[in-house]
Amino acid sequence: MCTPSAEDRLMVERYYLLGVFGSALALFGLLANGLLATLFLTRAHYRHSPFFFLGFVALFDTLLDATFILILSVPVSAEYFDTYGLFLICLNYMPILYLFGQIFKISSVFCLIMASIERRGALVMTMYFDDVAVRTKCESDDIPTIFLYIHKFVVAPPTDNCFLEKNDVSPMLKV
Repeated sequence: MCTPSAEDRLMVERYYLLGVFGSALALFGLLANGLLATLFLTRAHYRHSPFFFLGFVALFDTLLDATFILILSVPVSAEYFDTYGLFLICLNYMPILYLFGQIFKISSVFCLIMASIERRGALVMTMYFDDVAVRTKCESDDIPTIFLYIHKFVVAPPTDNCFLEKNDVSPMLKV
């Protein structure tokens, strides 16, 4: 009776975790996010709502799920079933798909951040106090002022010489 080596056991575990379980999750994500992206991006009602950014999150997550299947599931399955030709094909397209996977991941996170900023802006614009809607000043009006301060104190070089000369030292500090 032949006992499998540790490397063979790891390959089997990797196949079941990435090839089977990961592919099933990615296929579910592909289907669900594809439906959400279609809903949020094709309906005119959702184009002018706070859910607009979530449509792009669903789109980029759909693309990320597709790249997961191509980047991880296909090579693991090719190694498990010992199909050398498929493994060589995977090596050819791997760098490009990895690049697109990183782009889709960053784009998804960026859309989530933008959706949060938009929701924050909507919350700041309208506050309810004693059942009366009170309009408040949007904090985005302060953004140019913040950039001017950053430019003045951080980016722009100082106009005056703020370094002390050797003779300008206080008499108490002289040794």
